Amino acid sequence: VAPGLLGATPAQPAAAAASSTHAASAVAARPYLATTVTGWGMEKRSSRAGFQRMYRIGLPVIARLAAAVAGYTRGGRQSNQGSAPKNRRAAPWNRGAGAMRFPTLETQDLEGATTRVPDDLPGNPRVIILAFQRWHQMLVDGWSRHAHALAQTYPEISVWEVPAMSHVYAVGRFFIDGGMKAAIPDLAVRQHTLTAYTDLTALITALEIPDYETVHVYLLDSAGEIVWRGSGQVDEDQAAALAAAAEKLMTAN
Repeated sequence: VAPGLLGATPAQPAAAAASSTHAASAVAARPYLATTVTGWGMEKRSSRAGFQRMYRIGLPVIARLAAAVAGYTRGGRQSNQGSAPKNRRAAPWNRGAGAMRFPTLETQDLEGATTRVPDDLPGNPRVIILAFQRWHQMLVDGWSRHAHALAQTYPEISVWEVPAMSHVYAVGRFFIDGGMKAAIPDLAVRQHTLTAYTDLTALITALEIPDYETVHVYLLDSAGEIVWRGSGQVDEDQAAALAAAAEKLMTAN
């Protein structure tokens, strides 16, 4: 997911920033969109002039958004030009006593079906891979491989990729999600990719995430409570911890 399509504009890792001109243009897209939308609201011209202005300015903005998000999709991964993501892991999670429930997100899969996360998600347990930036796809792929391998052992497990973007960009959802859909030929993958246009500040606050710098992975039980979480680039330790938590949960069930 492009940094410019988020509710904040976190600093992109240096390696990715140096090798990707797409990221720079994506960052620039957000203020441009905000300025353009404000201009539409304050325009005091005739309806015809306003309509012409919308097409002259609005469509290039939507096209720019779609092109930026295409870098997140499987068809556009090469836009990273081989740059490696920063292997950044958040501090270990130690919540102590008391469970944390995954916050409710209104999402749509890439086939257009509305899904309320986590309540509507089938499967028990559920693995959610939450991403915020375009370059995160490389990290998502690593987690997805391990999670799907785990689901081969425990078919009850379902795996979901959730790219989260600011609600500001909901106006371009048709184009953004459509670009993702066109780049993903696998129907099952499209149905398990849930786009969330939401209040990102509220989301990371609820999940106790410090920033948007990396991906976060959650194992949820049937009640939607988080029983395990990881972050950053998957490694042997985190993969083993996820498998152990899933096995424990399956045994308890």
